[in-house]
Amino acid sequence: MSIRQHDFTIERRFRQTPEQAFRAFADPELKRRWFGAPDSWTDADWELDFPMRYVRMSAGNVFLFGGIPVRDFAAALPWYRQLFGGDPTFVATDTEAGWVLASQRSVYIEQVPERAGHAMHTILVPDLDAEVARISARGLEPARRETYGNGVRKITYRDADGNEFGLGELPG
Repeated sequence: MSIRQHDFTIERRFRQTPEQAFRAFADPELKRRWFGAPDSWTDADWELDFPMRYVRMSAGNVFLFGGIPVRDFAAALPWYRQLFGGDPTFVATDTEAGWVLASQRSVYIEQVPERAGHAMHTILVPDLDAEVARISARGLEPARRETYGNGVRKITYRDADGNEFGLGELPG
């Protein structure tokens, strides 16, 4: 098995609530003050890109590793490269590979013909229209577009086996 990982983990114990610690790390001004940067540092970049607008923190470590069974790994791989915008982040075997979508959140495809076509995954993104435009530029078009009564919008892509991968955006 080969693993290519681009994430790293920083662990630190805080007396503050998880929400307060996250806010201090996510807000560029609070982060600058937290790390004690002098005002004379003008070239420092204090912003971080959190891929999801809504992050929930809990006391334990929670990892998402969502599987998508496919009939033929080699045939499915190009479609998922188009969907996720590149090669897999890790290749576990000749018939299993995955993409890290965000810290502790991954999706993988695996050749399991008897279970193919039954996966249904949805992730929330901060700018649905921009994500759909990027995926369209790579040659994939949504199978379904929905807007729910509460204002949530969802775009669903469907692979050749019938597995569904959705992107959603919360209102506001």
